[in-house]
Amino acid sequence: MGDGLTLYDLVADRAHVGDTVGCDTDDARLAALLGSLHPDEREVAVARAQSGVKSWAEAALIAEAADPVAAGERVRRKLKRLAARQQQLTAEAAITRTGAS
Repeated sequence: MGDGLTLYDLVADRAHVGDTVGCDTDDARLAALLGSLHPDEREVAVARAQSGVKSWAEAALIAEAADPVAAGERVRRKLKRLAARQQQLTAEAAITRTGAS
């Protein structure tokens, strides 16, 4: 997720954080990531953040995915890709702000 954070760090103990795209979190980065997911993918991501859920496949099983192993891996990769893009855009914006000063 960047800055040493994981999705778990951002949504731990927030049971229904992904119920809506706006979600009930104060972290704008997390809201943006979850908002970029399809609702089925969001369910997997939120399930993965729950205490005791040990793998993406288990999270996908909880989210009732037809193929939990494939769905969990797909969501894991998508979140990693989205987080990297988000971090890149943040870095580019910081450079732009610094250069514009």
